[in-house]
Amino acid sequence: MSKQPLLKVSLNKTGVNKSVDFAEEQGGWITASLTPQELLDHIYRGKPSNPCLLQDGHRSAATSYGGNTVYIDMDDGVAFDLVINTPIVKQFGALVTHSSSSGVVTEKEGVDGRERLRIIFLLEEEVHTDFFSDDEKDLANNVKIQHLERCSLINYFADQLCEQLGIVKMIDNSHKSISQLFYGNDGVSPVEWKRNIEGGGKVQEFYPCSTDRRFWIGEGFLPKEDQCRIVEAYRLRKAEDLKLFVGKTDEELSQDALIAKWIFDNDVIDDRICEDRADFNSVIMAAKSIDECLLDPLLRTLERFADHYWRMPYEVQRCFHSFHHNAQTTLGTLMHWATESCPDWRSRCPYTGGMHNPPPPLSPGMYLLRGINQSNIII
Repeated sequence: MSKQPLLKVSLNKTGVNKSVDFAEEQGGWITASLTPQELLDHIYRGKPSNPCLLQDGHRSAATSYGGNTVYIDMDDGVAFDLVINTPIVKQFGALVTHSSSSGVVTEKEGVDGRERLRIIFLLEEEVHTDFFSDDEKDLANNVKIQHLERCSLINYFADQLCEQLGIVKMIDNSHKSISQLFYGNDGVSPVEWKRNIEGGGKVQEFYPCSTDRRFWIGEGFLPKEDQCRIVEAYRLRKAEDLKLFVGKTDEELSQDALIAKWIFDNDVIDDRICEDRADFNSVIMAAKSIDECLLDPLLRTLERFADHYWRMPYEVQRCFHSFHHNAQTTLGTLMHWATESCPDWRSRCPYTGGMHNPPPPLSPGMYLLRGINQSNIII
């Protein structure tokens, strides 16, 4: 077998362990070629990494491409020594390490002392990413086509691990999500989490991070011939899943923007989104993904909650511009929070059949604005 190739991954310097600012994280990814030891050093600084390479440093399925690693999270409590002695790991593995919750017991559900491992497999060649369309919405709607090779290899390694360890199905399948962020573990910094409190709401809590510094570094990688064979077998087996999905029309997208604007203009979403920064940022991310024109109504409605630095208008605006316009968080997220805050909002919104009045016609200007990058408008 030829010499082990370097690991081509994306790295980020934001946060420590699971305390990651997702607004700062977006745009901050850099491409690196590392030895397994160098990647371990990055993980041991508590910093996140990603098996995909990321266009413009933004993390989404549509901007992900290439890379020659596959990360598998194993939260099933299987002993470290058993995992590193499986044939699949010994033959194709590059690195096995512990997550920041491995071996930790705390009040948080699921953090019960079991071993939690991150297994990184290496490929001889980078995966091919099929940018079959210039329209990022088309790419977002057809992740399995764009990322056929990566999906097939993720499934292969996960299935082989389960078979060799006698597991029916892994507890955590987040590794199957394209562009998934994988946290680091510095062995020192506490891990932040939100505990539900009686009567509603959440309170910030911390638990100690894992101090288990056992790791394993391998010299293997999957040869390109085997890689091609696995991909082709997946292509034949999943032919029905790989049919092209046509996304929403311009009219449907403009209708989404009208619904979102109505939600913002009527202050439907209440302060429950303030309990968790990730929830708050998901509203900003959804607005950016739906339409650039939603910034002003978004700022107006969120100004009601400007009592903390990450909810201040300038921070909301910074996050809005930092998020990618084709994030997977879209209208469904806004409608979820609208329903959580006001269960009958649909009966009042004219764009969802409410008020027994037909919605006003879509303005031709709305279609025009959807095709304009707002940052390029000079007044």
